[in-house]
Amino acid sequence: MKKLIWSLSILMMFLFLGSCTIDVSSGTKPVVDEKEQKINEMINTMSVEEKISQMVMLACRSRDGVNFTSMKDEVASLLGEYGLAGMILFAQNCVGNEQTFKLIDSIQKANQKEGRPGLLIAVDQEGGRVTRLEEGTALVGNMALGASTHKSDCLTAGLLTGIELSALGFNVDFAPVTDINNNPNNPVIGVRSFSDDKEIVSSCVARFLEGLSGSNIIGSLKHFPGHGDTGTDSHTGLPLIDKTLDQLLDFELYPYQQNAKKIEMIMTAHIVYPQIETETYRSTSTGQLINLPATLSKTILTDVLRNKLGFEGVVVTDALEMAAIASHFDKLDVAKLAINAGVDILLMPIDISTRNGIAEFKQYISDVAKMVNDGVIDIDMVNAAVKRVLTLKANHQLLEGYEAKDINQISVVGSKENHDIEWTIAKHALTLVKNENALPVASSEKALIIADVSYNVAINYALNVVEAHADIATLDSINPASFDFGQYDKVVIISTMGNKAYLKSDTASKIARIIGLLKEKDIKSIILSANLPYDVARFSDADALVLCYGPRVMNVDPTLTTGQIKQYGPNIPAAISQMFSGEDYEGHLPIQINKLDENLEFSDEVLFERLYFLSR
Repeated sequence: MKKLIWSLSILMMFLFLGSCTIDVSSGTKPVVDEKEQKINEMINTMSVEEKISQMVMLACRSRDGVNFTSMKDEVASLLGEYGLAGMILFAQNCVGNEQTFKLIDSIQKANQKEGRPGLLIAVDQEGGRVTRLEEGTALVGNMALGASTHKSDCLTAGLLTGIELSALGFNVDFAPVTDINNNPNNPVIGVRSFSDDKEIVSSCVARFLEGLSGSNIIGSLKHFPGHGDTGTDSHTGLPLIDKTLDQLLDFELYPYQQNAKKIEMIMTAHIVYPQIETETYRSTSTGQLINLPATLSKTILTDVLRNKLGFEGVVVTDALEMAAIASHFDKLDVAKLAINAGVDILLMPIDISTRNGIAEFKQYISDVAKMVNDGVIDIDMVNAAVKRVLTLKANHQLLEGYEAKDINQISVVGSKENHDIEWTIAKHALTLVKNENALPVASSEKALIIADVSYNVAINYALNVVEAHADIATLDSINPASFDFGQYDKVVIISTMGNKAYLKSDTASKIARIIGLLKEKDIKSIILSANLPYDVARFSDADALVLCYGPRVMNVDPTLTTGQIKQYGPNIPAAISQMFSGEDYEGHLPIQINKLDENLEFSDEVLFERLYFLSR
């Protein structure tokens, strides 16, 4: 508990005294010779089945249709029988701090056996749009961090995230996202990326990683070699990036190159790079020949990542249940190709949510081991992978097994102090790119805020913070032809672009029509872009454009909450409060936004340059 209080105190000081510097040393320590000797001895005594098990990380979102939030006998039995690399938890597993702590503790204890190392317990706690902790601090998300001119914010976000995860018993965070979002049509990365600029992404990654490391949390850069320039979501399809290796080295791989010596773990991308990996596989669903994706490519994972970039850490796949892999490849072929390519940890190769799943997993381990014994899978690749996994565990005090944590540490998770920090970071990120006498909204002016009903709590909370007032209405409830806009001086509209289809949607058309009507009536219109910031190109006629880079809602007013505060998105309430407070805006645009053509497609003409900003 003392360590957590100390870390949080350092975090607070770093945030509010930004001119100070903090020496957050790496959470990793080199493995001494005797540890390496012990690892080698462990590998030499392990059966092939034990080695393969040490290369698998499983998930268990549910058991027989019920969320897996507490240990079940059949899962405990599986963990006791197989010494896994670890487990990953999702939102279904994390419904409360005490519950999450106890679940992780029970997972580690089920794995305990003399001489067996502890488990890597992982989670996707990126911040912003992708978080898993019900009562943790959500933070602002990567693009908001990329927009902040306070360079310490990325480190602070990483350290705060790490402190909360460590208190609950996690030791791996599949973060930070290292993709450079240079494709505005990208359906899956978007605000999960820090920027469309390789230098901004690289520096933000370094600081966030430093924060995680300072909390003894293993960060995992993803998605190698880059998911930013895609128009397909690998959860639902198989993306393709038609670039040469030189092009990747100059751009997508730049953040990995710059941080190579700091990285302990990298997650692969299920993306095809036909100019780099030419080996093909016949799809099990379409029958067509397809190039091997990065996850299964020896050219990409060994020749490029290991040999060219010099990466020596652990390579983990993205979830193997995703459609990009599961829809095209046989499970055993995936294991063979991935291990021979240089993968160290197979993430979620089998779904153990049902009893059939557990039986399937046992057969899977047996079948993969047989491929090793038959020489289909290279035993040297297996031994090298297991050594890297065990070395990582040794570097994080897991080689000797599991040491239980103090449950009292969880009081820091989602604490008011942490929410205050995320509010400050959210304010730093707010970006103003247009203001024609529309902001701030004065107390003497009558304002209307148009937003989805899910944002009502956040809007009212924000107005209370600055002691302001505004009417609230939903877009669906407004008929532009008959609504009485004349009673208002200013109208704020919250826009939440999720993908490129939004730009041509009825929602966007209606917002554009309202902006036009307000202009005719000489009423100021203000757009709050709350998700993908590219939507400001659709609404460039508005009198003011503010970007906050995060669409998460606030379900319960934290000032009215008793007990543990549920996680919420700080971006929108911070933005609303600033519109009425009159404070200067500090954020810089972390991406370039181009104009739309007559077909509402992005043109080559720039609307707002990267790093553009207005202070008021």
